[in-house]
Amino acid sequence: MQSFSDFLPKETKEKLVESQLKVGSVLKFKVTFKNGVTKPKIQIIVGINNGKTLLATVFVNTDINPNVFPTPKLKDLHIKLEPGGRDYLEHESFVDCSDIAEHDISITKDLLLIDPKIHVGELSDDDLKIVIEKILGATTISKKRKREFGFLP
Repeated sequence: MQSFSDFLPKETKEKLVESQLKVGSVLKFKVTFKNGVTKPKIQIIVGINNGKTLLATVFVNTDINPNVFPTPKLKDLHIKLEPGGRDYLEHESFVDCSDIAEHDISITKDLLLIDPKIHVGELSDDDLKIVIEKILGATTISKKRKREFGFLP
């Protein structure tokens, strides 16, 4: 099925995609994990490096995996989100602020150009503020990485 964006001129599509590659955008696309598993994941863009070549994202999960996050300190690095007012969520979910994933901006841009539906929404300013505060307090993320993506001066 074609979408409205299929009928837009290339320049207009590129401008639209550029406007979606910003902090607070919520994307859903397939990710391959270290264990080789590939699956669609909701992610929130939380930072862009100084060279504007990499995006930093955090994952949104259905649950907090007790095997991966066994301690209260690690569980506390998650933020519970309810679906009400968040069209990109179908059920209660948890934002994992214990780590940030990195994505090549040009690859993500190409994904959006091919399938604009991977942009599923925007985080509210209040939610984004909570996510950023949680990332800033996360001792599981190095100061170097926080600095690289603009969380620290």
